[in-house]
Amino acid sequence: MMFKKSRFNLELSLEGRRYLYNSYSGALAELDHLQFEQYQKGDFQALGELELWLDMGFLVRRNLNETKMLKTAFEKSRFRSQLYLTIAPTLLCNCACDYCYQDKTPITMKPEVYDAIRELILSSHELTQKEIPVAWYGGEHFLCLHDIAAFTRDTASMIGNGKLHYTFVTNGTLFDAVALDSIRKRAIIKSFQVSLDGPKHYHDKLRIYRNGKGTYDDIMANLPNLAEYGNIVLRVNVDTHNQGIMDNLFTDLKATLPPDLRPSIYFANIQHCNANVQSDPERYIGPIRFIESKLKLSRMAARHGFTVENLPQCNMGCTYSTQNAFVIDPLGNCYKCWDFIGNPSFIIGNVQNYEDIYQDAEYLRELQFNPFESQNCPQCNMLPLCKSGCPAIMNSDLPQPQEHLSCREIQLIYKKCIKQHIKFHDIETQEVSHENIS
Repeated sequence: MMFKKSRFNLELSLEGRRYLYNSYSGALAELDHLQFEQYQKGDFQALGELELWLDMGFLVRRNLNETKMLKTAFEKSRFRSQLYLTIAPTLLCNCACDYCYQDKTPITMKPEVYDAIRELILSSHELTQKEIPVAWYGGEHFLCLHDIAAFTRDTASMIGNGKLHYTFVTNGTLFDAVALDSIRKRAIIKSFQVSLDGPKHYHDKLRIYRNGKGTYDDIMANLPNLAEYGNIVLRVNVDTHNQGIMDNLFTDLKATLPPDLRPSIYFANIQHCNANVQSDPERYIGPIRFIESKLKLSRMAARHGFTVENLPQCNMGCTYSTQNAFVIDPLGNCYKCWDFIGNPSFIIGNVQNYEDIYQDAEYLRELQFNPFESQNCPQCNMLPLCKSGCPAIMNSDLPQPQEHLSCREIQLIYKKCIKQHIKFHDIETQEVSHENIS
């Protein structure tokens, strides 16, 4: 027989129906009784449409070592030539959220640092001719939006319009149509990520301006304005106190936003990343409880017509483990993780001398993280999703969560997420997204 079952397959049963999910390809399909029986017996020729089964990853060539394939894909991703930037033009913020891990240093990026970033972009684009994804970050970078517009104008004049692909991670309290119009002429604005902490009465206790005033009404007023320029992604922060009142948030979003604006939503667990975080530790939810809350809240959001993606997907790497991915602070200092920004011990160089970064000892130490070196992980069928965990945590650069998840618990969480996705969608065949794993 030329084929075998993929070691990354997961067989699921739900309400008397059978499904296959592949953790590498991300493919999900429902099998009828006969198909499942043929698959179980290894009678693959009887299945028909073998090319489809191979394309979705459920079957592979018998001589394929899938662990080596996954490792090769990871290394290819790690050393890809494309440049990925996260830029914080300021750490200053107009808000004073107690769980923020930034130090709010009142420094904004100077022209010479913007110039150095532009040189890095020009060098990369000349080499690869690929688009440059940039995540604008802070602090609150909308305080510097006209500087970003000027940077975009000057950079696009050298590499061409549409080569810069922007995402904005913003608190959503500010809006500037003039600057955004200028940016949109020259760059592709993919999305705005905006955070909410629950319904108005709870959100306004936590996400406050520096004068103590709540931000909820200003954010809600700005969401339709921002939606004119890019997709809206709502990050909803979950803690021990707001889980039971989230239905009020979804009700208000549905009633307040225009009917054609239904932002995608994802839920996040606030964490104590460093000493800058001042919030009450009692608000933190451990990872197991958070996942249970996330699944419950996802069902709640779906009832109100909002999209929450629960299907796990394989993505090969993050900023930490990717050769040409950098986080840049207002002084031009470069880091390999968003959570490191402002921490001098994790500086790997400065963008004004970016060639030196590739020989920096800290850069090389962080880049060398390899999820396939764990003794047990290479045998797990969930490895494409988990990749042994957060590399910064695995390398002891970020603190371990107090509540440790066993591999079995992680596997059960993935199964619950897949089953919830099936319940929300009419699954017959959901094919592989090759973009995620290429």
